[in-house]
Amino acid sequence: MGTTDLEETELVRETVVRELADWIESNSLLRQRLVKLLSTPPETRRATPLRMSYEEFLEWADEDTLAEWVNGEVVMY
Repeated sequence: MGTTDLEETELVRETVVRELADWIESNSLLRQRLVKLLSTPPETRRATPLRMSYEEFLEWADEDTLAEWVNGEVVMY
């Protein structure tokens, strides 16, 4: 007997919620970026482009990330 899409989505959500804190703790680059983002006032977040090295971009992005790296700046789609 298979699971429904809703059950599958709920299973993924529960897994992400359960493991997110450990994942953030184990990934220092992600932790640093989250601290920076959360300490930036909301009104300036969109105006400030995300900048990183190409190596950081490759580590940060995965095949589902809709972004590209252009001269040190991340362009989101």
